[in-house]
Amino acid sequence: MSKLFFKRISLVVITALSFGLLASNPSSAAIVSGTNTLSLSAASSTITPGETATVAITHNWASTAQYDTTTLSSSCVGIAATGGAATCPTLNFYMTATSESANVLGRFGGSKDSAALPGYATTWVESASVSGAASNRSVVSARMVSTGGSTVAGTYTYTFFVTEGPTGAVTATATYTLTVSAPVWSGVRLWISRDIVTSSEASIGYRAASDSAISVAKGDATSATVVGYAHFAGLNAAGETVTAGGSNVCTNQSAGYCALTVTVSGPGLVSVDGGTNKAKSATMRSYNTGFTTNAAETLTIYSDGTAGTGTLSFYNGGTVLATKTMTFTGSIKNITLTLSDTSSVVALGTAGYVTVSAKDEAYNAIGSQGGTIYLWSSDTAVVSESGTACTWSGSGNWACPFTVVDTGTVTLVARDSSTIGKSDTVSAGVSVRVSGSKIQSITATFDKTEYRPGEVAILTITAKDRAGGLMDSQPISNAFTISTNFGTLGFGTANGYGSNSTNGSLSSTTDVNFTPVNGKINGVWDASAVETRVIYMPLTQGTFEYTIRAGSGSWQTVTGQAPGMGSFGFCQNR
Repeated sequence: MSKLFFKRISLVVITALSFGLLASNPSSAAIVSGTNTLSLSAASSTITPGETATVAITHNWASTAQYDTTTLSSSCVGIAATGGAATCPTLNFYMTATSESANVLGRFGGSKDSAALPGYATTWVESASVSGAASNRSVVSARMVSTGGSTVAGTYTYTFFVTEGPTGAVTATATYTLTVSAPVWSGVRLWISRDIVTSSEASIGYRAASDSAISVAKGDATSATVVGYAHFAGLNAAGETVTAGGSNVCTNQSAGYCALTVTVSGPGLVSVDGGTNKAKSATMRSYNTGFTTNAAETLTIYSDGTAGTGTLSFYNGGTVLATKTMTFTGSIKNITLTLSDTSSVVALGTAGYVTVSAKDEAYNAIGSQGGTIYLWSSDTAVVSESGTACTWSGSGNWACPFTVVDTGTVTLVARDSSTIGKSDTVSAGVSVRVSGSKIQSITATFDKTEYRPGEVAILTITAKDRAGGLMDSQPISNAFTISTNFGTLGFGTANGYGSNSTNGSLSSTTDVNFTPVNGKINGVWDASAVETRVIYMPLTQGTFEYTIRAGSGSWQTVTGQAPGMGSFGFCQNR
């Protein structure tokens, strides 16, 4: 046998192996020459690493006998976007139960005895299913799986071709181009908070962003203080952190994570190494896994001793994806003290409180981290506060309760120190009166000096404490003893009604309560301890006396007639 003969055999074998052309169990009959055709549902598609592309391949051919056989195979050449060869995504053929076919037995992997079953195969073998000449048709799908960790961005050209048995000749081809593009992450989901638990927990599972504003003290320039933390996740144009194929949208970056450069303008410093390198910029990461896997996934934010507004800018390359502002407050320079209600009166025996807000020289609100507020009273014999620390309420203010010890009026102020000599800032004063619970004096007045018989009279009783202020709003039992004396109800010759007479039965003495009209009226606090009484005048002419004396209730002194009480007369119209 000549060397030329062996060379020809070798050439045929090599060619067949290079295209995967060796079909299994070929038939002895030939395919009708020129009848093999392949057409694709699409000529190309684009995916990102981790995604899948699918194309439908329609194969038409004619057979001369049953079991004439064809084999569908593929080859691929990959070129990476960065240059050089790239490994092609894995391709498999399959046919679904709804795939269109006529006069063919489809079987994958070259197994002669397998019918048209769904499944994957690297080659697809078909045989004619009818005796004699027939036109055959099938639709086979090719699925290309891009593995996120190994498939790189680039262009992958697949050549589909049909070989026929027993000759193994290639009788039809079709070309398909698959572009694997680097994932484009065009956005960022950002979490920033004063505490790391809130920031990191918010990022787990990629919940909706839940930021909290950072407003903190400027700190000390010689010792930077941690004031907040930030985490982020990269997003593609669809708002996804992970592609449909399960890949991080930032796998195009060399280490498989999303990276942002963070810069600080204005006050503040950042780091991703726990403070070893605090600076005006840092590069932080996100693996988009839903939990922190690397220290660089946590951005730590610091004060630097400078007051003002700092801005964090998060860059992907030259594109700003997000910004966040931070307020670094200075020393307390403005204090505002506000009464807890519209009333400036506090009853003796009850607790009162005021609220205080503080701002720095730029009128930025100062929180609990900016210092402590202290309450001062001008008269500790009435209100006992003297440099009492207020409590941060968590809602932007300090709550300052105060203790009343006696009746009187004081001025309350708030300071930034518990020592007056060390205080730099003081609020405007607010006057507070502590109303007494015991009556010192009352005044009583009718709305007129004379009334017609049977007319309605309005009596106003005003009670005051020993400091001369109005009483508090509490009613007092048995506050007064009220005597009513209708005097001489005469009908003598002097008035043309007969002789004079005295009706003593119309005189009486009664213990009564003091019930002031106090509380909120139309939403406004009314602290005036005033009681009004409706009195119906007698139906006869004469003198009417209404005498009020101190009762057995709460009085500073309980002897003698209280001032402002007297007799009131009226006459009948004829």
